[in-house]
Amino acid sequence: PLRVVAPQVAIADGNEILQDITFNNAKSAYLGKGDGADARRAAWLDAIRRHVAAHAGGESDTTIIVAKALAPIVEAAFPAAKVAHYHALEGRNDLQSGLTILASAVPIDTKAIQREAAALYPGIDTTLTRRAVSYEAENAGGELLTVEQIDGADYRVGALIAQHRDAAAVQAVHRSRIIRQSGRRVVVMFSRPIPGLRPSQLVTDRPTAESKQAAKRAATMETLLTVAADLVSDMGGFAADLLASGADVSINTAKKYLGDICATLGLN
Repeated sequence: PLRVVAPQVAIADGNEILQDITFNNAKSAYLGKGDGADARRAAWLDAIRRHVAAHAGGESDTTIIVAKALAPIVEAAFPAAKVAHYHALEGRNDLQSGLTILASAVPIDTKAIQREAAALYPGIDTTLTRRAVSYEAENAGGELLTVEQIDGADYRVGALIAQHRDAAAVQAVHRSRIIRQSGRRVVVMFSRPIPGLRPSQLVTDRPTAESKQAAKRAATMETLLTVAADLVSDMGGFAADLLASGADVSINTAKKYLGDICATLGLN
């Protein structure tokens, strides 16, 4: 049989592809009721929100593509963004944004694919299997980063799965027009590789509570240092209340960092 090799997804210079492979983001994780589902949805929306907040163009310059069942949730959380769903992107030229987020994995109906395979190829083995696929990146132990995905025991079933799943993901990526535009950023929020798409950056570790706190402390310190340096330049010194006011933090926070700020600036 002929083997069709997926070509590289064309990306113009100056564009960036970030893929977070720390979770799968299947739609089933965010549907339903109960504390568990609520917590998962909140964490997922927060993850999307962090990517939007880091984008200079903000929410109004953001396109978010998800499974159809999740679209109403995303629309409510991000009313200024353009929201669309997989398998309904053909001909859509109104989704161009500086930031495009594929916020969930592409959903597929495996039973429907098996029926399609049986109709196209009578007598075909429609058994589904799982296949390991690797990124061109290694973990700390030198092992290739690998995930599992659904495949077909017969290559023709696998080709149909790729048509419904992988082609939809590639089409979603191209809504950002990364072929002919520059300065675009695409964020892929699921673990399965998109054939032909090589990420500029792979996120392989979820931030821990400790790392989040450390990042917050570093950002607070940087802000306070900037304000303190300006006060020293303008007034020859500063007090905790002026530092707190200039950095928009509480007086207790300013006092907490006061010693470190003075030591960094060489002040008594």
